[in-house]
Amino acid sequence: MIKKTKFFEVNNYDKTSEKELNFEYLGCKFLFTDCCKKTKNEFTDKKITVSIAKTKVNKYKTRIVRSF
Repeated sequence: MIKKTKFFEVNNYDKTSEKELNFEYLGCKFLFTDCCKKTKNEFTDKKITVSIAKTKVNKYKTRIVRSF
């Protein structure tokens, strides 16, 4: 049985912690980079990258090769 829920714990209290959380969903790969505090009063933005999942790329490659 496949689990549909996964919890990620992010610690925002570290001064310079950076964690990468990634997962694939419906053919897309989501990558969340959590950049926390740089200094006491300065915060950085969270970076989110969405790309095509490797499984979807392989699926399209297989269809192209089989079509010839």
